[in-house]
Amino acid sequence: MQIKKHVLAVLVENEFGALARIVELFSARGYNIETLTVAPVSRDKKMSRITITTYGTDKTIDLICKLLKRIVPVHHAAELSTADGYIERELALVQIISDAKTREKAMRALENYRADIVDIDGDSLVFEVIGNSQTIDEVLTKMESYGLATVSRTGIAAGFKGAKRLDKLDNTD
Repeated sequence: MQIKKHVLAVLVENEFGALARIVELFSARGYNIETLTVAPVSRDKKMSRITITTYGTDKTIDLICKLLKRIVPVHHAAELSTADGYIERELALVQIISDAKTREKAMRALENYRADIVDIDGDSLVFEVIGNSQTIDEVLTKMESYGLATVSRTGIAAGFKGAKRLDKLDNTD
């Protein structure tokens, strides 16, 4: 049984305690949540989409999805598998603190990424970078030699490729 990264999508009613119940399901079974993003997805803000990144075996993730579907405010829960294909993006705000020459080198190093300068003030340069988790990790590794000071990451936002929709999946198991 191979432990690997899994991305789960959960469609839930936006009610008091719903997120706490979902997080408790993970902690009660000793599973770690690597990233967690939550945002309303309906105009009336009654439904939210939760995207969770965790590590585990395929069997463990299958069990987690089945248990998530039994929590009362959860409407749908599914793994976004690489076999089905999914799109993943993350945003990071990154600050480097260094002299002007080093900051210039850092900006040139960012040219091959979806990165935009947000602020330059004194010795500080703040930029945003968008990509999958591996891309963000790659940028952060490169920035270590340019005076990487702080990082703020959003966590993964992910969705199915093609016509597949979370709210249209069979929810019977």
